[in-house]
Amino acid sequence: MITSLAPRRLQPLPRTVAPLHRESWDSYLRRLARANRIPSRLLHEHLDDPARIQPAPLPLLEAICDLSGQPRDRLLRALPDLRPPRPDDSEPVASLRLARSGWKLHPACSHCLMRKGVTDVLPRHWHWAPVSTRLCLRHGQWTDDRAKQFALRPVPEVLQAQRRHHRLRRQHGWGPVVLAIRAATTMMNGWFEYDAVVETRHRRMSALCRSDRRAYDNDPMVIASAYPETVALAGLLTAPGLRDLPFTGHPADMRLFIDEVRARVLPGYQYDYDNRRDPLVHWIAQGHRRRTLPVPTAACP
Repeated sequence: MITSLAPRRLQPLPRTVAPLHRESWDSYLRRLARANRIPSRLLHEHLDDPARIQPAPLPLLEAICDLSGQPRDRLLRALPDLRPPRPDDSEPVASLRLARSGWKLHPACSHCLMRKGVTDVLPRHWHWAPVSTRLCLRHGQWTDDRAKQFALRPVPEVLQAQRRHHRLRRQHGWGPVVLAIRAATTMMNGWFEYDAVVETRHRRMSALCRSDRRAYDNDPMVIASAYPETVALAGLLTAPGLRDLPFTGHPADMRLFIDEVRARVLPGYQYDYDNRRDPLVHWIAQGHRRRTLPVPTAACP
C-alpha cells in the first residue's frame, strides 16, 4: 500500500542551490537567501517564527529541506551540523560534536567555490574542516582569515608546512597539536617583535607583501610567512622524547633541546635565562611552574 507523503509545512523558495561538501547550514541558508534576493536575516526570522510553522516547531533539517526543495539525504550528506546524534553520542548538538572531534568552521577557498559555480565569494562561505587547516592545498591559497585570501605559490614551503601540520594531527591527536601550535605561534610572534627572525622568513614576507605595505599585528601574511617555523616548533613541542627535555634538570638535556630549536626554527639561537623578553624563556618558566603545582587529591570519605 502506497501512502501519500506528508505535505510541506513551509513553501519552497523559487530558486534553490545545491549544498556544498561539509558546508555549514548557516552558510547554506545565506547562499539560499542570496539566490532568492532576500536578506538572510529575514530567512532566519522566518524559520524562528513559531506562528508561521504550525502545528508544532519544525526541526531545522526539515525546515531547510522544505525551503530549499533539496532531498533530505543530500542535505544530511553535505551539511554535517544538521546530522542527528547516534545512539552512543553524549552530545546532542551537532556543532559541538564536530568541535569536540577536532573540526572547526573555516572559510571556504574562493577558487574551490568558483570551480563549483559559486561566484559570489563575499561574504565568506564557511565549511567544516580539520582544526589543522590553514590553507587550500589544491589551489595554494591561504584561507585562515575572515577578510582576505592570497596565493602562496611563491612560497611553496608554506604548502609543505600545511602537510606537516596535518601529519602532526594524525600522529599525536588534534588536542595536543592545537596547544603546541598555540604555544609555537606565541613564541614566533615574540621573536618577531624583537627581530629574531630568520632570513627565510624575511624572504617569504617580501614575496607575499608589497614593498609599500605596512604589516600589523596578526596580519595573515605575517602569520603565513612564519607558518613553516611555527609547525616545525610545534613538532618539537609534541615529540614525546623531546618536549620534556627542558624540565629534567640535566644540562645535557637542555642543550639538546636548544640544539633542536636551532635546527628547526632559529639557526644561531642563543638561550639566555636572564632575557625575559625571550618567549622560549617565558614558556620554559611557565612549564616549570605548572609542573610544581600541587596535584589535588580526592577527600577521604
